[in-house]
Amino acid sequence: MTEKLKKQDYFEDPTLPLQVHIRDPQPEFPLHIHGFDELVIILRGTAIHTVDDRQFPVKSGDVFVIAGKHEHQYLDMHGLALANILFDSRTLHMNQWDIRALSGFHALFALEPVLRTQQKFNSRLQLTDRQLNHVSEMIHDLMHETRVKNPGYRIMAKGLFMQLAVYLSRCYSDKPSSSLNVLPLLTKEIAFSV
Repeated sequence: MTEKLKKQDYFEDPTLPLQVHIRDPQPEFPLHIHGFDELVIILRGTAIHTVDDRQFPVKSGDVFVIAGKHEHQYLDMHGLALANILFDSRTLHMNQWDIRALSGFHALFALEPVLRTQQKFNSRLQLTDRQLNHVSEMIHDLMHETRVKNPGYRIMAKGLFMQLAVYLSRCYSDKPSSSLNVLPLLTKEIAFSV
């Protein structure tokens, strides 16, 4: 049976549509769906990621978004550590951000989650070691803001999440095309029309 995760149970601060979790190691967790989106960065290790009854191998450096409507879980984990950034794109008004001009933004946050099955997960973002180290630092800064809650933490956390989204979108935009991945063509057309 699929477990449904509710936003109010996973977002510690109801006034901040972001929550950061570093799972090191990732514990076993049942098949689930959630009422929010999730940006996943695989920090270390490997696993099989089951999404809507399809299985995809994941490894260190993989970055992808799980839309709330898709049931998923990790199986056959080997040293798996990951960062889960839970977010509410509507509350964050992501459809109004000027990074919509980046093709990587559309690829990462909109098209890849929808076309994952057709693309057989070949369209995911794979970070280099240098990029992954930089992203890890950004995630730790974001997590620090959401945990310590110094004055101004909400706007700081949103700003850090925006920086992370821009950086990942740029990495995706700079990703070389392959014959297995039609997303670069689609996303360039979308970004051009914005």
